[in-house]
Amino acid sequence: MRTDLTIEDLGGFLDRPLVAVLATLRRDGSVLLSPVWQEWRDGGFNLWLPVDDVKTRHLQRDPRATLVVAESEIPLRRVELRNAARLIARDG
Repeated sequence: MRTDLTIEDLGGFLDRPLVAVLATLRRDGSVLLSPVWQEWRDGGFNLWLPVDDVKTRHLQRDPRATLVVAESEIPLRRVELRNAARLIARDG
C-alpha cells in the first residue's frame, strides 16, 4: 500500500461518481460501516448525512472517521482517509 500519493497521482479517480464506505464508532467502540455518496471538492470530501441519521449522531459524539473510496473493477484503486469529521449544517 502506498501512503505517499498526491492528488495528481490519482488522475481523475476522485472525479468519478463512486460510492464510499464511511466508518464511524458506536458508543460501545465497535465500528459501523455505511455506504455513502461522496464528492471530492476543494481538497476534501463532502458527504451528505441526514441530521437525525445514526452516522451523524456517531460523528457528533466522536468525530473520528475513516472513509474509503474504491473502484469495483481492476485495478481496484482505492483511497483511505482517516481523520476527524467536520459537520456543517446546510441551509434549506
